[in-house]
Amino acid sequence: MMPLFTVTLPANAGMFFAQMMTIAAFEFFDTKPYLDAALFLAPTEPVNADFEALGLESIYFLHNMGTLVLAFASFLLSAALSYLCQKCSNENVNYFGERLH
Repeated sequence: MMPLFTVTLPANAGMFFAQMMTIAAFEFFDTKPYLDAALFLAPTEPVNADFEALGLESIYFLHNMGTLVLAFASFLLSAALSYLCQKCSNENVNYFGERLH
């Protein structure tokens, strides 16, 4: 959170913090275009340059979460699939639902 403070940093320290934020964010690929298309969101700019340095490049929470959106979506989908499979009357599907749970 150092870039949010009003501290004058040398250029090399700013580049170091920018590189560290890229590593710490675990961004595998950019999810913003897909979220914009799926949720009909208008692209936005960051609040200011300090927030952009931290990786908070939008006013939308889902954009700022980045790749974690995929992890949470896959968890919710597998939980729903498990619940539906457990309620099914077929034994094989029911067993799959119990194993998935």
